[in-house]
Amino acid sequence: MSSLKLDYRHIITEIILVTIGILIAIQIDSAYNDRQVQKEINSYLIDIDFEFETEMFWQQNKMSYIDNQLKYLNAMTRMLLNQETDSLRYLVGYAEFLGQNNAVDFYDFPILDEFIKLEYLNKIEDDSLKLWIKEYSKIVGYTQDNWEYSTQQDANVIQPFLFENFLHRDIFPDPLFDDKITPKKLRKSYKNLFNNIDFLNIISLKRQTIKSDRELLNSSMKWFGDIRRNIIRYNKDNEPKPWIVKAK
Repeated sequence: MSSLKLDYRHIITEIILVTIGILIAIQIDSAYNDRQVQKEINSYLIDIDFEFETEMFWQQNKMSYIDNQLKYLNAMTRMLLNQETDSLRYLVGYAEFLGQNNAVDFYDFPILDEFIKLEYLNKIEDDSLKLWIKEYSKIVGYTQDNWEYSTQQDANVIQPFLFENFLHRDIFPDPLFDDKITPKKLRKSYKNLFNNIDFLNIISLKRQTIKSDRELLNSSMKWFGDIRRNIIRYNKDNEPKPWIVKAK
């Protein structure tokens, strides 16, 4: 009987030791996997920083297009309010800026999108950076809503007005044709534009929309700048440390 009891004790001891060994192995493996994930996160964030730098450069160019469009719409407003009939040729020429949609249609962050899709965002060991990057999804949402509004306005309000009140070739001249060979019945008089309240309203509506586009883009660039500063800080804190050999 005593030997049987000793066998049971031995078996239980073996089971406990094996279980402890398995748990330790699992813990080591989990710790190793966590380190590998953090290395991959760090690698992604280096590329994501470059994405933000590149996208912010292109959006600064977008801002220039918006400012240029707003400048010409302001000039059209002044011409109408001051009844500058001698500027009719410019008024018609500037009408092309009514038909432009310079709102931001999307932001180009394929690596960041992949990073979020892989669910790495919540695995970042930096709560501040994690919160800042989450702002990216909000910015994308605001941008999509703004683009849809601008697109619908262009399709449902502005383009129908331009089609009804302008000849396309007068807004976008064709170098192959000029007024000398265009029959008079196919030409259009634009003198009534100075008395067209709808025209003034269309310009005012477009100016208001562009100002909204500009404010959103300006806010987005500020957010992106804050996100990028936090990524740079994180990357600097987590860059590989060089081995330091002390002199004997």
